[in-house]
Amino acid sequence: MQSLPELLTVAVLLTSLAVWGMILERLYTGEPLIPCRVPVTRPRPPVAMTIVGLWILISLFMTVSAELQGQEKKLRDINLPEAIEIAAGNILEQCVVVSIMVISLTGLGVRSLNRYGIDGRKIGEKLSWGVVGYVASTIPVILVIILMQRFHSPENKHPFLQLLDQQQSPLLVALLGISTIVMAPLSEELMYRVILQGSLQRYLPPWAAIMGASVVFSAVHGFPDAVSLLPLALTLGFLYWRTGSYLVVVTTHAAFNGFNILMALLGAGEPG
Repeated sequence: MQSLPELLTVAVLLTSLAVWGMILERLYTGEPLIPCRVPVTRPRPPVAMTIVGLWILISLFMTVSAELQGQEKKLRDINLPEAIEIAAGNILEQCVVVSIMVISLTGLGVRSLNRYGIDGRKIGEKLSWGVVGYVASTIPVILVIILMQRFHSPENKHPFLQLLDQQQSPLLVALLGISTIVMAPLSEELMYRVILQGSLQRYLPPWAAIMGASVVFSAVHGFPDAVSLLPLALTLGFLYWRTGSYLVVVTTHAAFNGFNILMALLGAGEPG
């Protein structure tokens, strides 16, 4: 059982190498990386843009304040009921965020979500591109994590991974899984790709919109995770610009978080 994390990691890395081989081949031959037309970017409602802007400013302020005050993400002595309460509270918060974002986009039904890439068409194809996006992001992310290794420590590990280091009750694992694998991708991709990047794409070149949304997404997670997450964020940004699909980026994000949770449960994971 001790070799299982290593075997899974090697399998993902080999798959990532194969994907990057196909990417380099397409770049060399001039073929598009994703064989479909770049979708038209629709205007985002001002209400949605304002809400996301305020949320990001508050999140960045809280992150920077914690860094300046030297606060560490310590959850070492927490008991199981407290851990369950934290996880359940986080899910509730994420549900509220998703609801607010959806309402701000649709105007309570006045606008269709389809225009923002939130639909159920060609689900199998979109899920496939999402998985490919995750696999492609693996090598860049690992390389950055290796470069940033000296900045990582148990004290600044992601809080949820700290909880899993101490408690692994079925209920807590289920709640953390729902929060990180389901709700986090749903809420964060709505904010950072659908609304923020989608808004930037109306006024900036694609590369600038992708970079802007990616830097903000990474910065909100705090140092050193912000640096390690940047390759993932850039991958998500490229996928959303190229496909216009919310499901694609949610799938990539969910696969990334899911793999890291699995590694944590197996006793060998870094935050993601």
